[in-house]
Amino acid sequence: MNALVTRCLKVVPHFSANRRRLRIFLLVIVLIALLASVAQLTFSDVTVSSARTSLESSVTVTALQSVAPATASGRRTDNRRLFVRLPGASARLGNRMFAHAALLGLAAHTGLRATVSFHDDKNILNSIFNLTTPKITDAVLPHLRPVEWPWRTAIYVPPPNNLTDGAADDDDFLLVGYFQSWRYFQAVEKRVRAEFRFRKHVADAAAQVLRQLTAEYTKSSRDLVLVGIHVRRNDMALDVHLRRGYTVADQHYIRRA
Repeated sequence: MNALVTRCLKVVPHFSANRRRLRIFLLVIVLIALLASVAQLTFSDVTVSSARTSLESSVTVTALQSVAPATASGRRTDNRRLFVRLPGASARLGNRMFAHAALLGLAAHTGLRATVSFHDDKNILNSIFNLTTPKITDAVLPHLRPVEWPWRTAIYVPPPNNLTDGAADDDDFLLVGYFQSWRYFQAVEKRVRAEFRFRKHVADAAAQVLRQLTAEYTKSSRDLVLVGIHVRRNDMALDVHLRRGYTVADQHYIRRA
C-alpha cells in the first residue's frame, strides 16, 4: 500500500499543469485507500466470527457427549424403581389396569424404572396379561419412599416435578392412589397396548366363547362383524348400591341397544 502511494506521488508533478485532472487523480487515490481499509476490516471480522463459531460448536458437542442417556421425555435415566399401589385391597381389574398404565407413563416422565410388586398386585394383572415390566416378589422394601397421590374420580393430577428431591441414591418410590385418567399414559400408548396382551389361556377361552356365539350365523355367512358391549352388573345390582341410586340396564334395553 505504501509503495502504491509513493508511486502516485511521483506522478503528481506531471499533473500540476492541469488542476482538474489532479483533483480527479487524488480523489481516485482516496477511494482506493478507503476500499482497501474496509476490505481488511471485513476480513478480520469474518476470521474472528468463524473462530468463535468453531469454538462454540466444539463446546456444544462436548456438553452433549457428557450428558447421561435420556428417556423419551428428555429426562435422564435413573436406576431407582417406581411402584404404584392401589389404596383399596379389593380393587378389581379395571382400576389395576389404569394403575399399571399410569405406572408406565409416570416412570417415563420421571426417568425412574417401572417395577411391579407381586405383593401389591396380588399377581392379578400378571395372571391375565403378558406383562413385560420387571417384577419383584419382595413384600418389604427397605428404602421405599411412599407418596400419597391426591385423587378424585376420573381426574388427572399432574405429576410433581420434585418427586425425587431429597431422596437417596438407593431410594425407591411408591405412588399410592388411583389413576383413572388416560393422560397419565398418553405418551407411552404403544407400550401400554403391548403390555395388555392376554395370556394364551385367556385368549383361547375367549375364542371358544366367540365360536359358540357365532356358530349359528357362520352357517349362512362368514362375513360377520362382532360388537362387544360391557355392562357392569355384579356389585351394581346389590341392594346397597341400588339404594344409593345406581341402576342396571335390563336385558330388553341391552338387546334394543
